[in-house]
Amino acid sequence: MSVSHIRDMRSEDAEAVSSMLSTSWLSTYKPVLGEAQAEPIARAMFSAEKQAEQAIDEDITTIVAECDEGSICGVAMTSLDEKGKAWIDQIHVAPKFFGTGLADDLMRAVFVKHIGLPSISLSFIRGNGRAQKFYERHGFSVVSEMPDWGFMKGIPSIVMTKILQRS
Repeated sequence: MSVSHIRDMRSEDAEAVSSMLSTSWLSTYKPVLGEAQAEPIARAMFSAEKQAEQAIDEDITTIVAECDEGSICGVAMTSLDEKGKAWIDQIHVAPKFFGTGLADDLMRAVFVKHIGLPSISLSFIRGNGRAQKFYERHGFSVVSEMPDWGFMKGIPSIVMTKILQRS
């Protein structure tokens, strides 16, 4: 199985995106958070309904990697905050694509989508060393640590930022 192309998400991708994100996120964060904590977070964050809403939200950009047979094998989601600052909300690949370079391809697609913006930031749950190494390899630097990860109180996170090329 290989990736046929990277494209913008369509509304009809919501179910497949939901499934892929849940699988990847749980594979990454069950060892960090434990199953009892990780499962409800994944359900809250990655429902098909939420993915369908985000697919039509003008402040959210979702890019998918489509495999040869048509399944979704990777997702990168970005958003703009109230100040117009870009954030990477998700970048995940199906576990069987870990280490294949697909996440690198998605990251490059994110950078292209955000040319002209001064920077892009992201946060992730502390303890995900693989993510931190990946982001550092792509030019992100740690700017802060937070006691909470988004709406998840008591889950420490790391915030990173990268200065983007202007053109």
